[in-house]
Amino acid sequence: MMRLRLLVVMVVGLGVSHPALAQSRSLDLNVNDDAVRLLYSSPIQRGPFNGLGMDAGFLRNTEEGNVGNLGVHVAGDAGMRNLPTEVAVGANLFWADPDNLGDEAETLGLGLGLRFDSVFAQYNRLGFGGRAYFSPKVLTFLDGERYSELGFRINYHIIREAHIYAGYRRIRIGFEDRPTQTMESGFHGGLKLRF
Repeated sequence: MMRLRLLVVMVVGLGVSHPALAQSRSLDLNVNDDAVRLLYSSPIQRGPFNGLGMDAGFLRNTEEGNVGNLGVHVAGDAGMRNLPTEVAVGANLFWADPDNLGDEAETLGLGLGLRFDSVFAQYNRLGFGGRAYFSPKVLTFLDGERYSELGFRINYHIIREAHIYAGYRRIRIGFEDRPTQTMESGFHGGLKLRF
């Protein structure tokens, strides 16, 4: 299992440092009493891949364990005139290692889903966003059988390149022979920077 952890760290590191990544990247850090999550996202601008992007992230929950992800998505404007909204649809390769279930609970899978960010047109500093990813049994490997992640947040743009937010997130892993493990469930506060 140590090799799997090393592989995930190397893949995430490669994705973050890849030279094909364009400007307009973002770094998102959020915390609560028990957990911290860091997310990095960037478009990939090379040839016919306009709109293609990647993201990488890591969540550490001191009571439940670790979750890492590396995703690829296609992003664009949702075409809502009165509510400017960017939507990204794609897949997230995730790895989870629950602390309290021993060595027989490590999970790897491919979650399909989307994330979105909206800004109220008449209040250009206030917005909201969310994300939802799900991995069914056929796309979940090692010891887990399912993976789900749901999140929602309300944003306030301090400046164009930075916003603060408050949100709620729930990440769960299902197993065949043991109860579903909640890796994270609760409110958090965060800061997102675009550069």
